[in-house]
Amino acid sequence: MKRKAMLAVLVGVLASCTLYTIWFFMQGREQGAAQTPQVVEAQPADAPVVQSGTPSSQFLMSGAVSIDARLGTAYLQRGIAGQTYVSVMATTGANAGLVRLPANVTLVIDRSGSMQGSRIQQAKAAAGFVLDNMQDGDRFSLVTYSSDSMVDISSTVVNPTSRARIKQTIENLNVGGGTCVSCGLESGRLQAKSADFGDGVSRIILFSDGQANSGITDSDQLGTLARSIEQQGVTVTTIGVGLDYNEELMSQIAVSGNGNHYFVEDPASLSTTLASEMSTLRELVAKQVTVAFRLGEGVSFVKGFDRDFKVEGNVVVASLGDLPAFSQRTVLFQISTAPSAGETRAITFISVDYMDIKAGAQRRLDGSLVAALTDDSTLIEKGLDSQVVARVEQAALADALTEANKQLGEGRVEAAQKTMATQLQKSRSLNKGLKNDVLDKQLNAFGAAEAQMATPAAMSDSGRKKSSKENQVLKRELSY
Repeated sequence: MKRKAMLAVLVGVLASCTLYTIWFFMQGREQGAAQTPQVVEAQPADAPVVQSGTPSSQFLMSGAVSIDARLGTAYLQRGIAGQTYVSVMATTGANAGLVRLPANVTLVIDRSGSMQGSRIQQAKAAAGFVLDNMQDGDRFSLVTYSSDSMVDISSTVVNPTSRARIKQTIENLNVGGGTCVSCGLESGRLQAKSADFGDGVSRIILFSDGQANSGITDSDQLGTLARSIEQQGVTVTTIGVGLDYNEELMSQIAVSGNGNHYFVEDPASLSTTLASEMSTLRELVAKQVTVAFRLGEGVSFVKGFDRDFKVEGNVVVASLGDLPAFSQRTVLFQISTAPSAGETRAITFISVDYMDIKAGAQRRLDGSLVAALTDDSTLIEKGLDSQVVARVEQAALADALTEANKQLGEGRVEAAQKTMATQLQKSRSLNKGLKNDVLDKQLNAFGAAEAQMATPAAMSDSGRKKSSKENQVLKRELSY
């Protein structure tokens, strides 16, 4: 009975982000083994794919956006409360027969006093670079902010005549004042939404080199503002310039705005960064990808990871934003299950909605995840999904970066390096059994960041700041 009770708890072990007990159970078995409940090839919503009571701990959906949905475990202990995870991976391939949507770009540029000199000059050059990479018929607007905000260029259709006027306005930008990031974002929102641009793609690109010291200054509240902008169909990307900006705040805005976050130490490389960002506008495959979950009876949402979730009763919704070609986004959250009898447990019904850009049509794909109930302890051992385990470990890496950055902010570089080294060792040990290629790539990047923190340069004030900002960019990449 003791053995049986311990194994019942195993289903809940996934609830902690330290999955090394799972490593013990996974040794000696091949990746992806022993999943008796079927994998269902799901079809569009008008074709039912999962019959009531059919165990299905994974299903696949194909389209312009391909979906791989999984439970953390194929089996739950009958009659006992448990915990596990729900994971969804959305991927896109090549954008064959590329259809470029009209672009609606709003630049929101910091013009506070700290931008004096080369920084504002490089920001001007970057704004000109964005304009040069836009096509006639696109829309461009420019907002600058210091202690307040100013609309320097209202939303304007790009054409040969307007290009010259826009470039002259950019050249005349000046600096002075404090840093009201929220002022810039609010004005940027109004410009991005000032024209009906339903068939195009809208993006705000926010620049800052300092700390928000007026308006909304709290990271969570600024994240809420960015989320409300994203919900209106406008992605928010952030670019931190130099070593003195608030990386936690800028990263939070990007996460909530479903955009990218960049660290640019040398303002001269701004154009290179923007080239990467602009390519994602040209190569979009799907717009406004949303994943909705309707949890089954007795199933409760516990905690979401790495992105924003909207939870109302038994409905959980996550936005993945706009997806370019060859991209991957994930949704991961923890659930609890009440004790249940019978043979199966309906965990969640999932629907994925997006605009297929090539087809010019709205798409919906859906399917269900159903766990099998068992008293067989060996099935519970074998039913853990190695891909979900790897994704949870990815979240553990992100948590380690958060803790390390907190320690760096306190000047404890050695403690931060130890935090990362300890997590790296544990994660690498786990992945010896998982052999997960995505996690392996992320561990290499994490290892490089940890090694950089072990150098003498990391001990200086500028070294600590640089490490913290690089860690925040890595954390944003892990959260995709």
